[in-house]
Amino acid sequence: MIKVTGDFSAVNAFRRKLFALGKTSRSALRELEGIAVQELNKTFSKGQNPYGRRWRPRKTARSNPILNETGALKGSASAQSRGATSFGVKYTDFKARYHHNGTRNIAARRLLPASGRLPSRWKKRFQVVFKRRFREAMR
Repeated sequence: MIKVTGDFSAVNAFRRKLFALGKTSRSALRELEGIAVQELNKTFSKGQNPYGRRWRPRKTARSNPILNETGALKGSASAQSRGATSFGVKYTDFKARYHHNGTRNIAARRLLPASGRLPSRWKKRFQVVFKRRFREAMR
């Protein structure tokens, strides 16, 4: 058996910071959920999908923005944690799937990012949160 002696206060301080990082990641995840819902809501005001591509125009002109006649669909955007390290986004309004995928009579207008393809704006905003939270935890 090898016995190591010395001042391990710096190692213990680093260990405490790493432990605190776990708590930080949970609160950061909640912050990321909020950002995701904000970004989903922006798609409605801009009339575009999460990647910035414009939605197909209506067949007939109307005064209200596309997919925002009552605000119910836009208001149904939500994010939910999936454990300690991930979350999902969804729309709870039943009409979302028809508009997202399209039907014979409804043009497809993407509401959610494709699985595994995070929009660049989301990625940039998420990175800002990660960097800030990591710096705060490592102080």
